[in-house]
Amino acid sequence: MVPLTRWAIGLSLALLSCGLSSLGLTLQRLSTLREEEQLRLSLDEELAGPKSTCHPMWLLGVGIYIIASVPDVASYVLVPQVVCSAVACFRLVVVQVMASTILGEKLSTRQILGMAACTIGTLLCLCFGPVRMEKAHMTSGFQHPQVKIYLVAGGTVLLLLSVFDHADSFYSKCRLSAKCRCFTLPLVTGLAFAMSKVFNTMIGFLSLPHVNTLLLHPQWIGMASAIAILGLMDFYLNLRATRLMSVQVFVPVAFVWCISLQYFQSVVLFAEFDDLNMVQAVLSITGACISLLGALCIQLPRLNCTAQAPTKTSNGIDRAPSQSGVDLEDCRDKARIFLEA
Repeated sequence: MVPLTRWAIGLSLALLSCGLSSLGLTLQRLSTLREEEQLRLSLDEELAGPKSTCHPMWLLGVGIYIIASVPDVASYVLVPQVVCSAVACFRLVVVQVMASTILGEKLSTRQILGMAACTIGTLLCLCFGPVRMEKAHMTSGFQHPQVKIYLVAGGTVLLLLSVFDHADSFYSKCRLSAKCRCFTLPLVTGLAFAMSKVFNTMIGFLSLPHVNTLLLHPQWIGMASAIAILGLMDFYLNLRATRLMSVQVFVPVAFVWCISLQYFQSVVLFAEFDDLNMVQAVLSITGACISLLGALCIQLPRLNCTAQAPTKTSNGIDRAPSQSGVDLEDCRDKARIFLEA
């Protein structure tokens, strides 16, 4: 395939994944807001009925978000990692636009400036960044010492930090892991995602084996297995973070780790800038850094690190905090007082 054609197809897939994942997240958020609004307006829990945990719109959003992973995986096979990383930063711009138009959320001046920086940085990266990846370099990548060292070191850190993060689950008196979770959990999540993209990029330059001869290609099987395992691990860690950490802290911090590690992989492991002249390399790297800074401006982490603890309802049942900030139990108590009067 011609390098420019390969780059255009890969970029199109990355943008498709960007749009689908943003739409999926927006639908999930819209479903949650509507459900909370219905509960807030209800006069009594019996009138409201049991809270649905599988709202059709929420399921649709989750389904679209999962489908978005297919073009995302394919894009890393076709285009350099620095391009995919820039598009990942631009996804935050798409999410904010959808939140403003569909959900009616207002954008602050800081977010607007972050969106502008993200867009400009992405354009710089696309215009001056690398277009092709050398097949000979990629297929022999595992023979390079820096790749082996990175994978071994990354895998070791991933394993040790994962065990440490779960230490309080195995031993209740271990409080250190919970205190360090603001650092360890985002780092482990970003590392798992970034390492999966190493195998994701490399597997694109191996010949796809026939089903009958699949067992004769252990390298392809190993890479595919690593992509699947690390992908599932990333999914699990994200779910774990929603239970144990403030989302406003976890999302931006994990995002920074993920993008920073991918930039490192792009420059050090895959040498994607070797074919560029000095001006192109500087402009491309500058664009990537501007995109990352813009992404941080869009979603700066809040100081509260831990997830808000559930409180007790009037019936003595644990109640999780409302994502929209509305105290649903307080609204229902006031409604009961009004009806009894």
